[in-house]
Amino acid sequence: IDMVYTWVDNKDPKWLEKKLAYSSECKDNDANNNCRYINNDELKYSLRSLEKYANWINKIYIVTDNQVPEWLNTENERIKIIDHTDIIPKNCLPVFNSNAIEHCISNIPELSEYYLYGNDDTFFANNVSPSFFYHKDGYPYCRFSYKFDKDFDFYNRMCANTDDLIEKKFGKS
Repeated sequence: IDMVYTWVDNKDPKWLEKKLAYSSECKDNDANNNCRYINNDELKYSLRSLEKYANWINKIYIVTDNQVPEWLNTENERIKIIDHTDIIPKNCLPVFNSNAIEHCISNIPELSEYYLYGNDDTFFANNVSPSFFYHKDGYPYCRFSYKFDKDFDFYNRMCANTDDLIEKKFGKS
């Protein structure tokens, strides 16, 4: 089981210039809110939590836009930086929308069929085993604690749609 993270350094002048050049085209204030891009080195602590509580993870992929965390040991064979240009069609670049980036995760070369996805602020807070994420038959567990309100916001509509698709396909909610 591999782990995939998405990460961005919002203080990188090149990235910021690129984002600002395209920001005026984005009409959705929630999607373009700067708080969605703040880097407080959460990825460092997420990787530490992974090593402490889920060290059975095989490879770790960090998907980013031509950036590398300055503190990251790039010699670590378990960790691989994946640039957007490696997985996203050129005619779709640049992209700042996490949903679009997530859609292309399956294009990561050598990514295991079984993987976990988390943002840079995803943390493991206790020991966890692969069986928490995948059933013995290989199917992933999908855990929703409540029904999503389609009328609330884009994120809830997206989750509600996913839940509906799972229910239609597998008869489970």
